[in-house]
Amino acid sequence: MNISYKSRYIGSSIMYLKIHHGEFSHVVAIADRTLIGRTLKEGMLQIEVSEYFYKGEIVTEADVVSVLKNTNNANMIGTKVVNCAIEHGFVKADNIIMIDGVPHAQIILI
Repeated sequence: MNISYKSRYIGSSIMYLKIHHGEFSHVVAIADRTLIGRTLKEGMLQIEVSEYFYKGEIVTEADVVSVLKNTNNANMIGTKVVNCAIEHGFVKADNIIMIDGVPHAQIILI
């Protein structure tokens, strides 16, 4: 797989995962550790990688895969987490967007 952003954040091996529970559903938020607290901007797009939304438990790639297998709504930001989702077949590389040079992907299953 040749993804140009793959080596941008070498050393960002720690990911944070937080599950937001709603009355009828939940949202899984996963971010590379190095992005917490940053605001990314690209044209009209802007995303705040806030501690409130993304900073939950420190997880491994295996943890991420396990959670993604059992969710229908996920929001992912960062090279490590998006590569993990691509490599395990949760998203296709063609379906990610870049915001300020950082990959972002969402999973929404209806």
